[in-house]
Amino acid sequence: MEGIQIYELKRMDLRGATVIDGFPSVGLVSSIVANYLINALNLTQIGIMDSVYFPTVALVRDGQPMNPVRIYAGPKVEDRDQVVVFISEFQPPPNLIKAIAATVLDWAQDARCNLLVCPEGLIVDTDGSDEDRQVEVYGIGASGIVAQDLTLKLSRIDVNCRVHLDRDAAMVSASLLGPDDIAVGISHSGETSDVVEPLALARRTGASTAAITGGARSTLAVQSHHVLLTAGREFGFRSAAMASRTGQLLVVDTIFAMVAHSLPSALSALQRSHDAIASKRH
Repeated sequence: MEGIQIYELKRMDLRGATVIDGFPSVGLVSSIVANYLINALNLTQIGIMDSVYFPTVALVRDGQPMNPVRIYAGPKVEDRDQVVVFISEFQPPPNLIKAIAATVLDWAQDARCNLLVCPEGLIVDTDGSDEDRQVEVYGIGASGIVAQDLTLKLSRIDVNCRVHLDRDAAMVSASLLGPDDIAVGISHSGETSDVVEPLALARRTGASTAAITGGARSTLAVQSHHVLLTAGREFGFRSAAMASRTGQLLVVDTIFAMVAHSLPSALSALQRSHDAIASKRH
């Protein structure tokens, strides 16, 4: 969308920097993270984002009005990642989200930044029953190992979860899902057809879809309601099986911890599953 511009107030070398999205989200998680980083790292304002579509309001701090969207950054430090933070006090309306995201991505690419991180809160539905909800996980090859790990972890806290490691079984699974179900696709590139096709079918059946991928603009990401990005570059030696798998497993552990924290029965289920195999431990 035309009319959204970034104006640099101070030139700074941002090659290899990590960009933090601080637009308000669920529970103001992004804003809290952004404010903390700005204060803790003593970041300097280097620019603003402005648009005729932004609300005509301004935060006043120390008697000075501030732009609705500000950009902060710090200098390069030898043993620490350089950080760039976008921060705002207004939540963009749905019709502006894509345009703002595209503007931030284009600017970060032009500045040769290395990574974009979007801290997000999650809405946990504690009122509905989870007994009939099914979680289906799709992964092939090295990502299939991660899919198995996610399935085993969720099963331990009594979540109905199944893993599918081949296309045909995944397609059958996806065709039977409904609005209360969840499908998770895992692919480092985000272009593995044996994972993309079942997830796309699951979305068409009305299921909620999520992707764990390193490709922010990949086909898998496009087919997903929720995208969890992993950071890790693969090289020729054991391609797509080292850095990418480590990143995927970190995301899996985070999902497990958050789901377990949100389920009242999780602790009891963990204890029961632990007791079931405790006698065989050596």
